[in-house]
Amino acid sequence: MDERHTGTIISTKFQTILEEWGIDRQKVHCMVRDHGSNMVRAMQLSGFEDISCAIHQIQLCIRAGVESQEWLLQLIAKLKKIATHFNHSLVAQAELTKIQKERLNQSPLSVIQDCPTRWNSTFYMMERFSKLKDSLVLYLSANPIAMISPEDWMNIQKFVQLMQPFEEITRNLSSSQISISSVIPLIQVLKTTLQQEETKPNTSEQFINFITKLRDELNSSVRFGNLVEDDKYTIATYLDPRYKSHFFTSVIAEQVESKLLNMTINTIRTRQSNSIQDDDCEPSPKRSRTQIAIEDIEVQPSTSKSSASLQILESMLSVNEDQEEDSSTADDGDNLLLKIQSHLREYKKEKRLPLHEDPLMWWNGNAHKYPHILPIVRQYLSAPPSSVASEQLFSGAGLIYEEHRNRLKVDADTFYVYNAYIYHGRGSDGKGLSDAEKRLGIPSQSVIRLSKDLEDRGLTYLGIMKKNKKEIPPEFQPHKDREEGTSLYGFTKDFTMVSYVTKAKKAVILVSSMHHTKETDVLTNKPIMITDYNKTKGGVDEVAKKCSNYSCSRRTRRWPMVLFYRLIDLSGLNSYVLYNKCTNKVNMRRGPVLLSLLRN
Repeated sequence: MDERHTGTIISTKFQTILEEWGIDRQKVHCMVRDHGSNMVRAMQLSGFEDISCAIHQIQLCIRAGVESQEWLLQLIAKLKKIATHFNHSLVAQAELTKIQKERLNQSPLSVIQDCPTRWNSTFYMMERFSKLKDSLVLYLSANPIAMISPEDWMNIQKFVQLMQPFEEITRNLSSSQISISSVIPLIQVLKTTLQQEETKPNTSEQFINFITKLRDELNSSVRFGNLVEDDKYTIATYLDPRYKSHFFTSVIAEQVESKLLNMTINTIRTRQSNSIQDDDCEPSPKRSRTQIAIEDIEVQPSTSKSSASLQILESMLSVNEDQEEDSSTADDGDNLLLKIQSHLREYKKEKRLPLHEDPLMWWNGNAHKYPHILPIVRQYLSAPPSSVASEQLFSGAGLIYEEHRNRLKVDADTFYVYNAYIYHGRGSDGKGLSDAEKRLGIPSQSVIRLSKDLEDRGLTYLGIMKKNKKEIPPEFQPHKDREEGTSLYGFTKDFTMVSYVTKAKKAVILVSSMHHTKETDVLTNKPIMITDYNKTKGGVDEVAKKCSNYSCSRRTRRWPMVLFYRLIDLSGLNSYVLYNKCTNKVNMRRGPVLLSLLRN
């Protein structure tokens, strides 16, 4: 969107999208959104049912818990300092590797640096520190950067143990195979885990305070405190044959069954009034679109051991499992109400589906037994618990995923190079570049002037300014007195400039013709201008950085050889991107992939 990202504009834009795609408002069951005030307002104005992204909510709970504990913030800062030392020093990395190989006879591991915008990167950093404890103790004894005390090591181990279920559940909720029906059970697992950790004898007072804060956040009404009062969650959970009414009190279970009964009756009567053949008819050889979507889902069998959080969930479901069955009987007459009640009773008596099974596949196989309930199942089990899938697909504003995408040189999401112009020297004729593209490459081109030229053509601009530009006020320059994480804004009629302090004496300056307010990202506390820029940046700079890390080039003055080496580097990067996408592997290092490519 080129306009301001206000709730009113987003609501209007969404209504336009529905009209363009010919989607009836009645078909919109639920909108999954982040916790931004503009998105909340947009859904209120649109009048659609909406839910908060469960992963965003979990991250906000953890952030609030971490920020409430000063001792934990100090520990994280100490570990970040050590991680930065290794990431900035090849000598330190080599020495740590040598200690692991020669003195401890271990497979070498490197230190992981956390990212402030994602809590699980802090978890991964502490987890890696815990694994590297022996080698780090030896290294820090000879290189006292920041000493880690025995108490610190105990706190690191306890933090990893406490946060492990949060990390596992975050990954589970990020899966494309999961639905909203798993939110209530998984949040209950987190609460149970916190309760167990709190009662352990080795849990210190400071960790008890941390656990209390996490539990309060999970139970907060703005987080997960009111899930059992929301029909979108309760009905979906009830209709999941893995859970049914296990996580509800008897009162809540009766309310859910009553609502489900009324919804089923209303759905059938609506279909009958519209002269639509209901699901009780003889099935046709042709499959409906909904059936195809359910049946064609490929379920990947689980080959790994169950995670700790899933083991806890399995044990919770196995307790008093027989008590869930309703032994009451009733005659199954022609009355519609009695027929649906009979279906619900039979469904409750069904054996609980194992956790690793797909509930949609179960319903597809049992559709003939519960034809009246099936439309409700399709509706309520369709909603995902998070917005991860859409954020991975649509990774930002601008011209990233629309009809002008073929004008991009590099994919901003994967860094796949597919439309690049290979520069081959000063004598390059620029073949393949338009006159406009050549003018954009002129180094003397002013950012403000460029922004105005783009605005005259109905385009917007968002980019970084070099700090030597005369248009930048002196107050916006990096200074020792400016605190880390603070921002300065400057506004004109057409442009907004922001100076954000990333670290001491370091600042990044951006100018935008599409942002006109001091909006801040809820999760990162960074200006929206910066998060929007980070989402869409790509291009030759990022690709050049990636190619410099793994390059086959050698020093030569023969320009054809230089060009040839660059082409191989780019081909290797593209092969790595394709390999990750085809195999669905996460965090696969590029080195082994390139070596395998070389051997084959």
